[in-house]
Amino acid sequence: MIKLSKISEKLSSKKIMKKNMMKITSGIIDTVIEKNKLYGNALFMLGEKGLFPRVYDKMNRLKFLVWDREYDHKYTKKERIAIANAVFDIFGYMIGWIYLFIDEEIIEYLEKEVL
Repeated sequence: MIKLSKISEKLSSKKIMKKNMMKITSGIIDTVIEKNKLYGNALFMLGEKGLFPRVYDKMNRLKFLVWDREYDHKYTKKERIAIANAVFDIFGYMIGWIYLFIDEEIIEYLEKEVL
């Protein structure tokens, strides 16, 4: 379990946090694009409804790894990697969802104000 002081340290510098988040986001987007190529554009071929089973599967993995554990459970390195992978996959699906299925006005706003 990560100590709150470590989290606080990591979040204390907005500039460093933004740089790290952009690096992580870029890596997630690259991974989603690469996985989608490997599976023949399977990721989004069923549209919005096709994303629900994928997100649900990852949420169940998180539930098993996090929610179903005791509060003071000490995560192994393998468990932490599995948690990170599930979170990154969900994040990647949500990014894909924004770009493929959300109204153009929202996308324009995100491009101008957020990204």
